[in-house]
Amino acid sequence: MLPDMRVGQSGWSKRVVALCLGAACASGCAYGELRQVLRAQVSAELHCPAVAVSTRKWYDAGYKENQYEVRGCGVSRTYACPPSDGLVSYDDKPCTIVVGASPAPAATKPAASDDAANAP
Repeated sequence: MLPDMRVGQSGWSKRVVALCLGAACASGCAYGELRQVLRAQVSAELHCPAVAVSTRKWYDAGYKENQYEVRGCGVSRTYACPPSDGLVSYDDKPCTIVVGASPAPAATKPAASDDAANAP
């Protein structure tokens, strides 16, 4: 008689799966893409759940590679991050704020002056 080889059916395979899951959970390391990790970092710093992360465009003033624009809850910041082509640990803070490189706020229209209103 052949043993039952279906995955997850034997007691041995259940123990191996439980051991692997326990080891992964005990290590405390979680990984994500750089943009996800940056969003979580800024969201925690600002106590703001609505944070949007976008890559800075080449035509932005002061553009450099590996910079991200982060906006949320009335805050707009630029972060510089190391090059990453894989996953980054949530335990690390890989990105730093770029001082003076935050996007300028949208210009507001000047109020109409009395001279312009009284002109013929």
